[in-house]
Amino acid sequence: MKILYVENDEVFAEQVTRLLLFRHEVIIVPSLAEARRALEAGGYDLLIIDYVLDDGKGTELVTEVRATMPKLPMIGASSHEDGNKALLKAGVNAVCIKKEFNRIEEIIRRIIS
Repeated sequence: MKILYVENDEVFAEQVTRLLLFRHEVIIVPSLAEARRALEAGGYDLLIIDYVLDDGKGTELVTEVRATMPKLPMIGASSHEDGNKALLKAGVNAVCIKKEFNRIEEIIRRIIS
């Protein structure tokens, strides 16, 4: 599965990818702007998105993706409950709080099947 992971904490994103998402092809981008460019190129099966990014909130991208690619599965990934609630309200299929990221594969399976 090809995953676009929008996360501005490079160390966290690389650890998650190496330890928990190693079965997938993961492209990590740190900003909304880079995520938009990557999504334009297409070919992603899943979007994982943080709430707080350097150039805005993840909810902005979620709203855009829901309008243009309504079937793309999305998982919100914030360390704060308020961020995860906002991502759910914006339209992600599920959330995974960062301190429970060991559950990410289970969440992926649940929303993809």
